Amino acid sequence: MNTLATVAADPADAPALNRSDLLLSPPDPLPQDVGPLDGIREQLQNTIGDAMFRPPATPADYYFEPVHNTAMHDPALESATRAMLHKEGFPAGIGAQLVREWNRAAAIADQIPPTRHALDSVRAEQTMRTQWGNQFDANLELVQAEIARIAREYPELPLRDMLASTPLGNSTWLAETVLNRAHARRARAGA
Repeated sequence: MNTLATVAADPADAPALNRSDLLLSPPDPLPQDVGPLDGIREQLQNTIGDAMFRPPATPADYYFEPVHNTAMHDPALESATRAMLHKEGFPAGIGAQLVREWNRAAAIADQIPPTRHALDSVRAEQTMRTQWGNQFDANLELVQAEIARIAREYPELPLRDMLASTPLGNSTWLAETVLNRAHARRARAGA
């Protein structure tokens, strides 16, 4: 029997431990006055937080993972996507994930039978109904309106085709992301 099992089997035989006995070395005393470092932690957290939710400085600063070597790379589509993401104010991480989802959906679109696509659509709706509850209809309407707006403003992006013919149209992550962006746009606009 190992040591832990022995102690657990008979707690009366275990020595009494004070929590401070578990420290491997004594703690350093906390400084009473940190002087010039006051608030640096908060400033750093605010800076990092702001950077996470701001777009990069230029469209070229978005990082997109390379597409699979059998995929057709479209430089014009990439450029248009970068421009849209930047103009819409998408943070770098969300932009990269959108492109990752787009590329994945495009790569497997021809491999998914129509019955599977229909089943995925039902599952996505069920998931969103569960997540959004009574707000499902309003949220879905807002997501669809936002996608229609983006498709209108950026006709060079085959957004509607991708959503209609690939798994991207059943992405609950995409729906939630678009919903959050639509709410943020409305909040900035004061609507």
